[in-house]
Order: sequence, then structure tokens, then C-alpha cells
Amino acid sequence: MIAWNIGDGTLKYQEGTNGNVVDMAVLDGIVYFGGHFSGWCGQVPGNNFCTVQANRNKLIAVDEGTGALLSWHPSANTTLGVEALAAGDGSVTVGGEFTKIAGVAQTHHAQFREP
Repeated sequence: MIAWNIGDGTLKYQEGTNGNVVDMAVLDGIVYFGGHFSGWCGQVPGNNFCTVQANRNKLIAVDEGTGALLSWHPSANTTLGVEALAAGDGSVTVGGEFTKIAGVAQTHHAQFREP
């Protein structure tokens, strides 16, 4: 996960996970990532052998401007986890190969609404 300054092309931050990021969405200054990972490796290049800094099962949220890891982590079960994300109208929608998300039995689709 890499963020660039669109004005001058400089690197803002680079982060990694211990598995694949498949999709991402942005809502209100938060970047949501979904995929086949179980941990966030911090602001370093990621690969399958990185040192996990925080457990995050298939879903991660970071501050859009700084890349700081946020506390949101509802977790999706199964190995494949999250395949698609979409954001808009005050919600983040998640699709994938899960049967439980945020501890609730929910097959393949979930929506998180802003409070």
C-alpha cells in the first residue's frame, strides 16, 4: 500500500500486510483495505514474511493523510476473506468468501454504516 503526494509526486507513506490486498475504498479521510491477510506490518514494504505489528483479519483501516493504523477491524473469517470493497453515502460495503464478519454470521456480504 503506497500513497503519493499528487501535487509533487513525493512518497507520503508505504505500508505492508502479511498477505495480498485485493481491493480498497476511501470514505471521509479513511482508506479501507481488504484481502487475504491476517496482519498489518506497519509503514514498511509488505510481503508474506513481514513482522506483524497488529492483527487484522482481512480488513484494515488507515488514515488517508498519514497512513496511521486505525482501531476499526471487524475481521472476516476464512482463508480467502475479502474480495471487494466499495464506499459511499456514509457506508463501506464488503464482499468476499467469508461466512462471519465482526463476529456475526454473515455470508459473502456486509455493510458498515457511519454512526
